[in-house]
Amino acid sequence: MKAKGFNLKILAAVMLALVFNAHGAETNSIRIVSADLLQIKGPRSMIWQDCVGTGRVAEGLRDGWRRQLEECHREIGFKYIRMHGLLQDELGVYSEGPNGEPRYNWQYIDDVYDFLLSIGMKPFVEFGFMPNALASGKGKIFWWNANVTPPKDYAKWDALITALVEHWTNRYGEGEVKTWRFEIWNEPNYPGFWHPPTNSTPRGKSYSGEPLDRRWCYLLADPSIPYTKILNVPGTILGRWRGAPAT
Repeated sequence: MKAKGFNLKILAAVMLALVFNAHGAETNSIRIVSADLLQIKGPRSMIWQDCVGTGRVAEGLRDGWRRQLEECHREIGFKYIRMHGLLQDELGVYSEGPNGEPRYNWQYIDDVYDFLLSIGMKPFVEFGFMPNALASGKGKIFWWNANVTPPKDYAKWDALITALVEHWTNRYGEGEVKTWRFEIWNEPNYPGFWHPPTNSTPRGKSYSGEPLDRRWCYLLADPSIPYTKILNVPGTILGRWRGAPAT
C-alpha cells in the first residue's frame, strides 16, 4: 500500500509540474496590442478604393459578374477596374481576310465598357494579349491560352490600337476617354508574359517617335490625337524599367 501511495504522489507531482510548465509557456506567448482610439495618427489613405482587378474582359459579359461588381462599386467605392484579355480571340476583336486585310469587331468590348460607365466606373485599359491572327508565335499563358508573343506585323498592331482608341473617342467622347488609364501589355519583363522569337530584334517607339529603352513597347498612337500621350508603358513585376527614375 505504501508503494502504491508513493507512486500516486509521484504521478501527482509530475502532472502538477506539467500544468505549471504549460501555464508558463502560455504566459510567455501572450502578446498585448493596445490602441488609443482617441489619438489621431494622420489622414487615412483610401488608395485601395481607387482600382480593383478582375480576370478577363470577357467575364464582364456575365450577369452575375456585373451584379457583383455593381454591388462592390456601391458598397466600397472602386473607381477603376483593370482586366486582362482585351484583345483575346474570345471577344472576336481581330481577324484577317483572305488577303491579310485586318478586320475589327468592337461589339463585345463595347458591351462591357458601356456597362462599366453606366454604373459610374471607368476602365483601366490593358492592351493585351496578342490576337492569334496577329501573333508571331504560339507562346501561351493561363488556362485560357493568352498569346504572349509580339505582333508579326507592327504596322498592323499600331493600326489596331489606333483604331480602337479612335473608336472609343467617337463612342464616348474625348473628354471621357481622357479620364481613363492605359497600359501597354502586362509585366513583359516576366518571361511568362512575353515570348519574343529568338531571332527577333527588340524595338520600341514612343507616341512622339522617340526611341524608348523598353525592349518591346511600340505605342505609335496617332500623334494628331493630343491625349494619346497618356498611353503608358506596362507595369513590371518586381522591378522597373532601365533608365526609369527610382521611386
